[in-house]
Amino acid sequence: MTDDNALSAGFTILDKDYAPGDRIRLRATLGFGGKRVTGVGSAAGDRIVAEILKPGQSVGDVLSASGAPTTQPTPGDPTTDANAMLQNLLQSNPNALAQAPDQVILFDDGDPAHDDSTANDGIYSGALTVAKAGHHTFVFGAQGGLDRGARFSRQQIISVHVRDVPSGANTTMSTSVSGQTLTVLFTPRNISNNLMGPGWANYFWLTGPGLTPFRPVDNLNGSYTATTTFTGGSAPAITLHFLRVSQSIDSTDTPSGLGIPLDSTNAVPVEAAGGGFVFKWWWLLLILLVIILIVMLVRRSGGGGP
Repeated sequence: MTDDNALSAGFTILDKDYAPGDRIRLRATLGFGGKRVTGVGSAAGDRIVAEILKPGQSVGDVLSASGAPTTQPTPGDPTTDANAMLQNLLQSNPNALAQAPDQVILFDDGDPAHDDSTANDGIYSGALTVAKAGHHTFVFGAQGGLDRGARFSRQQIISVHVRDVPSGANTTMSTSVSGQTLTVLFTPRNISNNLMGPGWANYFWLTGPGLTPFRPVDNLNGSYTATTTFTGGSAPAITLHFLRVSQSIDSTDTPSGLGIPLDSTNAVPVEAAGGGFVFKWWWLLLILLVIILIVMLVRRSGGGGP
């Protein structure tokens, strides 16, 4: 088999901020003599394919259950507790985040099952629906024959990172009240029901009527706890927000400083379970007085009877 230098090949992945549940769309084009090469895959041994190494497990699930220590692995270059846990976990078990192979064959046959390809246009397409967050490495390969009988082979590696995003349907949240203090406990999960895990405290914010926006503390087990104080007889309803931005946020950053309003565009549609009712001791006294008043009225109304 010989390689034809006159053949051009291009492999691309649609540029997008991918999250679990999204379809990663793959493209390949072949050109020869100013024209696109069509029909690759129609002959035996000819094909355009993407071999994929993808996360076999969710890093959030693995890290949440690991119990790895937060001891700084390199004290001279400190990192967050979540990153320290991950580094310590991988140091003790390098295979903790096993990768799983997959494959997508690209076609130009016009079949909707192969994404949005058009028949015989020389643009080969395919797609992979991702379930887990993490790095996905695509090794594109094309091999086939040209009209004049020469064989060709091309390869290219492209890596895509899939970022975790909470799903309101799978995220759980509960509230509890002690005096005028409201405590919120929530466990974020993505659309695949995998735990987002530790390390996201700076990206979550909570709001409520009459409250100053507040952020949670990372429990390092997949859950987060946030507390705030309120006034009035009952705790306000809480809205959970997630800042989906392609930048690092540290503990000193605020949404206003980042120029991101906490509104419906970044709200996580999850309902908080638990009571926000604040019991006051004088309410019991009021209830007793009402009961006594009702009894006295009933007795008086019945006093003229036989």
